[in-house]
Amino acid sequence: MGRKGEPEAVWIRRTGTGLWGWLVVIALMLGLPGVHGQEQMASPAGNFPVRPIRIIVYTSPGGLIDFTARKFADVARKYVDQPMVVINKPGAGGIVAFEDVLQTPADGYTLMAVTKSNVSKLLSSGREDIFDRMDWFARVMEDPQCLIVNKKAGVHTWPEIRADALARRGQQNWLGPDIGGLDHLSALKIWRSAAIEAKWIPYESGGQAIAALLGGLGVTYVGNPSEARGNPDLEVAVICAPKRLAAFPEVPIFREFGVEGVDDEVMWRGFAFRKGVPEPVRAWFEELFEKVNRDPDWRGEWEPFGIEVNLLGSQAFTAEVVKDRSEAVFYLREIGLMREAGQGRATLLAGVVEGMAANFLKGALLLANLVLAVVLLRSPAKHHFGELMILSFLVSVAVLFFALTEWLP
Repeated sequence: MGRKGEPEAVWIRRTGTGLWGWLVVIALMLGLPGVHGQEQMASPAGNFPVRPIRIIVYTSPGGLIDFTARKFADVARKYVDQPMVVINKPGAGGIVAFEDVLQTPADGYTLMAVTKSNVSKLLSSGREDIFDRMDWFARVMEDPQCLIVNKKAGVHTWPEIRADALARRGQQNWLGPDIGGLDHLSALKIWRSAAIEAKWIPYESGGQAIAALLGGLGVTYVGNPSEARGNPDLEVAVICAPKRLAAFPEVPIFREFGVEGVDDEVMWRGFAFRKGVPEPVRAWFEELFEKVNRDPDWRGEWEPFGIEVNLLGSQAFTAEVVKDRSEAVFYLREIGLMREAGQGRATLLAGVVEGMAANFLKGALLLANLVLAVVLLRSPAKHHFGELMILSFLVSVAVLFFALTEWLP
């Protein structure tokens, strides 16, 4: 309607056929958000969804959270006419994926698959703002943490692991993906509770860390029980749980050895939106998650591996994220990846994604060597070009190793 309730056609004629008049006509014909589109955005259609729904995964294809998202999309097809499309957005420890979600409209057509590891990564990268910009919508499962050992090695049980750690006085290697992630923090909690010290050796993925374990580069791998399935050389030594798992009845829990405080060390997996999704759409998703949670194909995929399939709604899930965030801050400060407010950065390059910073440093060193080579070739010292370039190369390697050890551990 035009001004004072007059019909749109009359209002358009009154405005004339100048530039602004034609813009108004085109907007009305196309239904741009500036006119009728505002009304549509304010009250979402009752037939949601009318187009495919994206599920953003923060890792490369093949990881457990990637499989979780794809399994969810597969089971959801029983209850949704529109497809759910899984899109991998790896990089920056999950920040790339979060940014992708936060740059899309809060209309319910973009979900993000999230895990407990995201909590510590957001903290250590200085992106705490993302916590409050996300709607932590549904936690779908809990996977207990555990220690996995190489059957061919001499250390198999928790008493043997602890005795070996005490004998080595902090030189025992524990393996896992990433630094400052859930597995690393779980290791820190176990060390504190068991009164031992060890070294954390991070790898880019769980698969690489397991390969290192099989190669004899560490005593134990921190992960989930299901990661030992299908490999005859791997064995679960002990599990973080309040009681033995039905799927692993022969594997003890830490409490049996007097190690308290690690019963609730779990990897949770769930889904989140950008905050602001309309309530009718959220209600639609609540119903969908309930259906998937009860589906036998969904539960049958996880429960045989000791994974607890228990759906938490938005309020309870958000409360759990808040608790995990507070706990992660304590341990991240302990290992120097965070500091108290007002104390400055934890490391020289804190807040910068480790991989990006390392690549920048490598590129800078390479460029510096190229510039040095050009300068030497044009200077009287060109007769010593080979010796000076070898020296420069060695210095660059030393700088790189020092940076990766001290600034980007």
